[in-house]
Amino acid sequence: MYMEIFAADLTYCQADGKVIGRDQLAKDVRAQLSMLDSAETSFTREKLEIVGQQATELLRQRATVTTRHFAIIRRTWNIERLGKYVWRNTDEGWRIQEVEVLKETITSTGSRLAWR
Repeated sequence: MYMEIFAADLTYCQADGKVIGRDQLAKDVRAQLSMLDSAETSFTREKLEIVGQQATELLRQRATVTTRHFAIIRRTWNIERLGKYVWRNTDEGWRIQEVEVLKETITSTGSRLAWR
């Protein structure tokens, strides 16, 4: 369901400058979700500009994500990301056509053993 918000012709420019499409993003998201133990995230819209059938927003995301490895190891990460999202109004509704990650900081808060 998550991928439905992205247009078929999505271009996603990652923080390292690598550009991927919708199919690669779907693979990456699937892999990330398969390791996810918990996540807390919030978004702050810093800017919104609407011109005709297109909207561009600048979003700041803050997240704390815990992943599981080998069933008992948990690693926790703090993520802060600033991104530009270009939405287009299509026949299916508003879809994200373009993403550019402008800044991304990921820091580990460590690992722990957990039996659940």
